[in-house]
Amino acid sequence: MHQEIDKYAHNSPLCNLDPRMKVISLMTLIFSVVLLPRLELVSFALLFSIALLFVSRLPLRFALHFLKWPFMFITFFLLIMPFSIEGTPVFSVGNVIATYEGLKYGVLIALRASSAVILALIMIATTKFGTLLKALEKLKVPNALIQILMFSYRYSFTFAQEFDRMRLAARARGFNPKTSMRTLRVLGSMAGMLFVKSYERAERVFWAMRARGYDGSVRMLSELKAGRRDWAFACFIIAFAALLHLVGG
Repeated sequence: MHQEIDKYAHNSPLCNLDPRMKVISLMTLIFSVVLLPRLELVSFALLFSIALLFVSRLPLRFALHFLKWPFMFITFFLLIMPFSIEGTPVFSVGNVIATYEGLKYGVLIALRASSAVILALIMIATTKFGTLLKALEKLKVPNALIQILMFSYRYSFTFAQEFDRMRLAARARGFNPKTSMRTLRVLGSMAGMLFVKSYERAERVFWAMRARGYDGSVRMLSELKAGRRDWAFACFIIAFAALLHLVGG
């Protein structure tokens, strides 16, 4: 089952915030966090990000579903960093020495990345996807990028379902994935067929949308309006982002 990123947006108290304010403020905080030089400040920023995740009322299982892959990459990065920087030896694995400086820098990068990923999830998952695209359009993000995001998100589910059907059909014909060249050839053929089908589908969808008057702009039933609550949220988040650097300086 493929979960939509905005599945629980309507349940979040952050859902009704103006998406432009949400994007500006949370992106400011993300850039602030990834530039923090001190481990204590990054740890505090991570705790703030986790607290904001609980405030957003996104189900924990739902959040972990989308965070598990970034966290796996971050963990892998954390494991190799201690062996990549010269400094004071801490322990060794065979002839490879892990250093305190490498471990410290790896933890710093991992905490930065974790905070940024959590904040990005909050920004996206508490906003209906169409509303988020409209906010990006209002913020003068290039239209080509908005359309790429829109179609990539919309058809990722379609292609995932198509691949699941192809995989099920292969299993029904006796295909059993193994670490072998035959498995690689079958998977390669499936990927090739999926690419061909996606190209043909994209052409059909393009002409169908052009026939219905699609001009690339994002349309909504209501216009975006920022109220006092939206400004208060944005000012609070931006002030917190600035405070992190003022304390760190």
